[in-house]
Amino acid sequence: MVTPQLSKKSMANEATETLLGYSRGELIGMHTVELGPQGEAHDEKAKQLMTQLYEEGTVTGFELAWLRKDGSLIDAELNIALLRSKGGNSTGAVGSIRDITQRKRVEETLIKSEKRYHSLIENASDAIISINKEGLIISFNKKAEEMFGYTHEEIEGKSIILLSPPSTRERQRKLLEEFKANNKLYIVGNTQEGKGLRKGGQEFPFEGSAFFLEINGEDILTVILRDITERKKAETEIREAKEFLENLFTTSSDAILVTDPQGNVTMVNEAVESITGYSRDDLLGKHVSMLMPLDEGIRSMMDRDHEKFFKEGKVSGSESVWQRKDGKHIVIESNKSLLKDKNGQVIGAVGFYRDVSQRKRVERMLIQSEKLKSLGELSGGVAHDFNNVLAAILGRVQLLKMNIQPPPGIQEKRKTMLEMKRGLEIIERAALDGAETVRRIQEFSRRREDDKNLTTIDLNEVIDHALEFTSVKWKNEAESKGIQIIIQKELSPLPPTVGSASELREVFTNLINNAIDAMPQGGRIKIKTFRDNSHIAIKVEDTGIRIPKGVKDKIFDPFFTTKGVQSTGLGLSVTYGIINRHRGTISVDSVEDQGTTFTIKLPFTKRNAKEEKVQEVMSVEQRKGKILVIEDEADVRELLSDILSNGGHEVDTASDGNQGIALFKKKEYDLVFTNLGMPGMSGWQVAEEIKKINRKIPIVLITGWEVKLNESEMRESGVDLVVNKPFVVDQVLKLAQEGMQLKNI
Repeated sequence: MVTPQLSKKSMANEATETLLGYSRGELIGMHTVELGPQGEAHDEKAKQLMTQLYEEGTVTGFELAWLRKDGSLIDAELNIALLRSKGGNSTGAVGSIRDITQRKRVEETLIKSEKRYHSLIENASDAIISINKEGLIISFNKKAEEMFGYTHEEIEGKSIILLSPPSTRERQRKLLEEFKANNKLYIVGNTQEGKGLRKGGQEFPFEGSAFFLEINGEDILTVILRDITERKKAETEIREAKEFLENLFTTSSDAILVTDPQGNVTMVNEAVESITGYSRDDLLGKHVSMLMPLDEGIRSMMDRDHEKFFKEGKVSGSESVWQRKDGKHIVIESNKSLLKDKNGQVIGAVGFYRDVSQRKRVERMLIQSEKLKSLGELSGGVAHDFNNVLAAILGRVQLLKMNIQPPPGIQEKRKTMLEMKRGLEIIERAALDGAETVRRIQEFSRRREDDKNLTTIDLNEVIDHALEFTSVKWKNEAESKGIQIIIQKELSPLPPTVGSASELREVFTNLINNAIDAMPQGGRIKIKTFRDNSHIAIKVEDTGIRIPKGVKDKIFDPFFTTKGVQSTGLGLSVTYGIINRHRGTISVDSVEDQGTTFTIKLPFTKRNAKEEKVQEVMSVEQRKGKILVIEDEADVRELLSDILSNGGHEVDTASDGNQGIALFKKKEYDLVFTNLGMPGMSGWQVAEEIKKINRKIPIVLITGWEVKLNESEMRESGVDLVVNKPFVVDQVLKLAQEGMQLKNI
């Protein structure tokens, strides 16, 4: 309601229409002067209202008479605020009117009837205190006693200032002086807040109003007070809760987004800006679908989730995909609820969103690790059995090749022998390829227990070597097909890292070969190295065919391939295993028309890089000796016997550990070959028993498992040398010579 004398036009709500008896149409355009009674007293009161309003900007609890349409008067309490323009000029006022006619009648009744007055005062729910012009208390009702802690006998005749805290007493004195001098107080007729002081010295807030009475010719000021401690406490709690919620909204690390019923954004916090890259202005008023990717499959999935949300009213722990302003997709976990009014109508929705992209990447890595672990447990046993078969095939083929060789200086011309040799070479190559496949399978179950023996590596040098190894494919073969593959290197100076140079060469060889395969018409391979905080980063980029989305998450799975039967599907899974063992990470990003980028991160060391150790092959005298072969696999046992016999050694064989120990006790031997995994007695136990009998006899451990022992472990186990299946003839004969040499040291 526009207040008196502030505007030529007034506006009113339905309550005002009811209060004054005018319709809204009748009130529009009326001057507020027309709504007040004629007379000097009313004009003076209205002038007082205007003065206070312009001085303070607001007026609360001001009492003024109003004239209804039917000519009746009502008493009303006004709460008014002055409206100002940006320049500070007043443009009007807005306020509320409350009918206090009934209250005024009560006050008038109190004035007319002292007896009724005292009865009402004593039984009032508010504290009522009367004072004379000297400021002395002349009445103090029961509620006042309860509120201040004094009895009326203790307080009557005392100054009203006794009930005020020290901080407000000076103001109270000035008010009393004004009352004494002029019989006027600006607080009369207004509801105000103040502070009281209880008997025990405790301060408390109150809300009160005052009015004048003349009793027996004396002016009496009566104040009505209400303890608002609980209200203030509630207001404080509400304010603190509001501030807490505002602070939570502002500082939450989770994105909080509020929309209207149509899905248009109405509120966002800073986390939304941080996660999406959009500013608050970019988002406000826009439909929330602007955060959805253009991908139809993702949009279809999110539309289904949206329907479920509106059906159930809330969603917890739902995952979806958002597209950032820069176009990057991020995985979002959301908790959303519909907002409803008191009638149950939907007025919007609020959602709490968290970027879980990193968590999803870690989960994928853990799943990948579990896949490799499971495969490793399975592949270890399979590889062992394959190695036994391959050892027999490869060894026999090599022995046959040696047996059909013509004497030195004579060239073989017989067609059948040449064809036999070529066939044996094909079988040998197939066996070697099979051995390589088994070795790759064993990568899954290998445990990195020898980190302390790893060397420091210059990764730039490893990459150069990998490029040399693959140059036949990206240079010679490519040029023979009339295509061009450009190699672009951007190798920055790097700190060294600890690891296996041969394994890491295999990693980059795999990535380069894959890049070549992805560019059948030619293209560019860019290899870039740089330091990324506490890691060394390597990017291998190609301009080839994009990896499809459905394939991208599977490329590190063992045996997964898109190249057909010519590929084992183990290259990238082995690459993943190697990088994982080096405590690094590998990720892939593939974009249509831009190619694929593999990013590897490896920790670096502060130690200086050392050259990879290369064992020198020593030329030793070919010695003949007595050798005992203990092997439960008949084919492998006979093969080793034939290889060693052809090498000029005297060989005895045993099919298990107990038989071998029995032979060793009966006869002197220069060297013992024993299989690791045998029923009854393992190769470790055989080595231990033989060393008890004669510690000088060297022992070669034969295994289909990939066993790597350091020097201290070999000393503890009694094993001197290790040969992995499948083995080649020269390897066995070389180990025999090394064993013979160890015996004579």
